[in-house]
Amino acid sequence: MAGERENNTYIYKIQTMADRLGYKPRIFEHEEGLRLIFEANPITSIRMGVDFLDQGNFYQVWFSVRSSSYIFEGERTDIHEVISSLFAILLRVSPLRISTKLTTILNGFTGIDVEIYARFLTFEQSQEPIASVNEEGLERLYELLFLMKFFESLFTNNFYCPSCLLAEQMLAEACAEAEPMARFNWRVSEDWARQIASLSDDNFNSDGLQYNFRYHPTWKYFRSINSKISVIFAPGIASWLLRFIKEQKFSESLDGISRKIIISGRVGNAVPVQYMRKAKKILLKLENGLNGLSDFPIVPLENQFALIGKSHLLIVERNCGKKEFIKERDRIRSRQANESKILFPITSFEWRNEINGERFEAFSRELLAREDGIKWIRRVSSGYEPDGGRDLIAEWTTAPIKGQFVDIDASPYLPRKIIIQCKAYRGKVGKSNVIDIRDTIDHYNADGYFLIVSSGITRSLTEHLERLRNSGRYWIDWWARDEIEEKLRENMDIVDRFPEILKVTLI
Repeated sequence: MAGERENNTYIYKIQTMADRLGYKPRIFEHEEGLRLIFEANPITSIRMGVDFLDQGNFYQVWFSVRSSSYIFEGERTDIHEVISSLFAILLRVSPLRISTKLTTILNGFTGIDVEIYARFLTFEQSQEPIASVNEEGLERLYELLFLMKFFESLFTNNFYCPSCLLAEQMLAEACAEAEPMARFNWRVSEDWARQIASLSDDNFNSDGLQYNFRYHPTWKYFRSINSKISVIFAPGIASWLLRFIKEQKFSESLDGISRKIIISGRVGNAVPVQYMRKAKKILLKLENGLNGLSDFPIVPLENQFALIGKSHLLIVERNCGKKEFIKERDRIRSRQANESKILFPITSFEWRNEINGERFEAFSRELLAREDGIKWIRRVSSGYEPDGGRDLIAEWTTAPIKGQFVDIDASPYLPRKIIIQCKAYRGKVGKSNVIDIRDTIDHYNADGYFLIVSSGITRSLTEHLERLRNSGRYWIDWWARDEIEEKLRENMDIVDRFPEILKVTLI
């Protein structure tokens, strides 16, 4: 009863601090406790969801964007992508330094497989999605609510109608017969969209292209499913972002081998140079040069990055998250000693040549048990499997998988039954070393698959796992030695309990 009263006190405190910002949360019940939904005004269309877990001892946060046809005319893909991307950029650049994953929910009701129905923003790094319900946790929750309020005020007062003259000028230049107050029009942006399609090597007549002009907010919008880029012409938004990024000085960057490393405190991203160069080439053409900028600022997120010019934003959908950061950082490790002093801790790990499979399973189970989202984990097989692995199973709360539909008032974090295979190999684990993953998932009636190996994973197996992940049928992930070491740096006590697997060495 004492714990329940304490949790009720925290709920009251949350409601009180939300009231100061003008938010009155809707309260629901879910399987593990209460769910609070905080809603910004209909113009920004942002919701912040808070789920209380483990009898109210922890909470989990996400954001979503879903607009209303009462506010915005026409098809609203541009609204959902632009607002969610802008808010994600604000989270990344702000002092909170949150790198989010943006999950697109397609409109399954219309049958149009390119129309964005909604978008979810889930936390992936440093500022973890699960936090304790205590005074420090409440302070962090208030900071998130305050940032949502800041964005709501900024977008409504500055971006929703920054200049009706600019909108009318766009209309007049593009189509003399267009109605002066047309609010949603594709013809206005057609020539501009043709130029972008040419620069991005897209077929302009492809079904995978979307483009439009919108009067409120005032912008032109282009999206290519094929080349995975989106472009927004919005001088007011672009100029504000340039000022904000300059003021925040949010990151340090290093040129890696195939990616650009961008670091903000504990948050690291890695942007693929190949796609960054192509994006810069497009933006240089659209902006007619740098226009006094030393370079276009780049803001990385977990699964996309944005380049900002004086009039345009260019967004590229590519993985830029923690896994890519670790890979690129390890490539740099052997190349530049000076950079390693900044990037890497003073410890390294020395792995044993021979590792007992049963002990590696116990090691893996203990390490995974400390992951956010793991509710329980247990062993489901005894003895060695035919492929040299051992099996665990866990209930793991994860972000949505590709193509998954999530109701706008539901949490995007869903509990999944995950089969886990542990493999202690001296050499790299290849596709031939893994029993058919689909059969393994079906055998355990699971929702996904996780592979943890003591060595490395071959390219063929990595590509196979990525294809399964991109199919949208299963949740798929994996850890190799690099990812294990990264986790161990935050859980060094585990190393001491498994000396027969590895030990710590001072560099």
